[in-house]
Amino acid sequence: MSKRCIECEHAKSGLGENSAEFLVWYEGHISSCAINHVGSSCAMEQEAALKLWQKSEDSGFRYTTLLSDGDAKTYQYLNTKEVYGPEIKIKKEECINHVSKRLGTSLRKAVKEWWARGVSLGGKSRGSLKEETIKKLSRYYQNAIRSNKGDVEAMKTAIYATLFHSISTDQKPQHFKCPTRGEVPGPHVKHVKTPLKETHLAKIMPIYQRLASNELLQRCIRCVTQNANENLHSIIWGKCSKETSATLRRVTIAVCDAVCEFNFGGYDGSTWSIAFTPQCTTSRKDRQIVRMEVTDHSVTPRTVAQHIESVTHHSVSARTIPRRLQQSGLSARRPLLGLPLMQNHRRLAPPMVR
Repeated sequence: MSKRCIECEHAKSGLGENSAEFLVWYEGHISSCAINHVGSSCAMEQEAALKLWQKSEDSGFRYTTLLSDGDAKTYQYLNTKEVYGPEIKIKKEECINHVSKRLGTSLRKAVKEWWARGVSLGGKSRGSLKEETIKKLSRYYQNAIRSNKGDVEAMKTAIYATLFHSISTDQKPQHFKCPTRGEVPGPHVKHVKTPLKETHLAKIMPIYQRLASNELLQRCIRCVTQNANENLHSIIWGKCSKETSATLRRVTIAVCDAVCEFNFGGYDGSTWSIAFTPQCTTSRKDRQIVRMEVTDHSVTPRTVAQHIESVTHHSVSARTIPRRLQQSGLSARRPLLGLPLMQNHRRLAPPMVR
């Protein structure tokens, strides 16, 4: 979606926004104008999601689940609009990668807030909430969710086990939440190398209570992630950076190209097959086809030379064909650039032209 049209800006600058010439020009331009959103930029995501959900029924399916990174505005907006009717509610799921990052963010924020009150949670002393400890707690939190997929109560027990296990000592073991291994009791579980002070427990417990609520863990029940989406987005931003402004046409081309590359890989099956007609093969295919032609005694060097000349319109001596096909195939430098295929081997050509 776009709030900007380069052609409109140039016309306003050249003709004048309120001039009669601009109004006449705009009547012919309005059908191809790039502006398709009027409103705030924050509302653009919500309107785009609404269009996607509305168009899904044209393809015969419905999006009944929304996988998001925590922003509930789009989710609430879709349910408010009742895209599929009042009887069908869209469910929200959380990305477990983003949920685990919330724990680290909340712990770092708590360290700063308590420091402003004159209480030190961080530092380099043993048992402090240092950066290494925060990263480990976030990783333990994510593993607790992932290892108990489909069971909310087991997730909650494992999450609290990671917290109490971190403050456990030999003098005061805190393994009542830890899972037992056979007949071995909980207090004999090995301690972590980056423990927490027991005095920090009351200060960070509200964070764990919020991130271990049944409502949140229910949205993490399938342990899904947004890795595939983020991978596609990285390809799009590599072709059209989000740091700079771009036109709707440029973004559309970047998205189409990125989707083809994401689904098929590289340019072998996307841009080149759309823009060109297949006439020759890659180096690897050339070597394979040449070996087939060498074993096929009905294909003589003169036949190959005639076919090359008919396609490329460049004369090639039949005597050079065997010399260039020495050592059972083409050399690494590929002397026969763009070797056209024989008619009986044309089906092996991939849809690509270099």
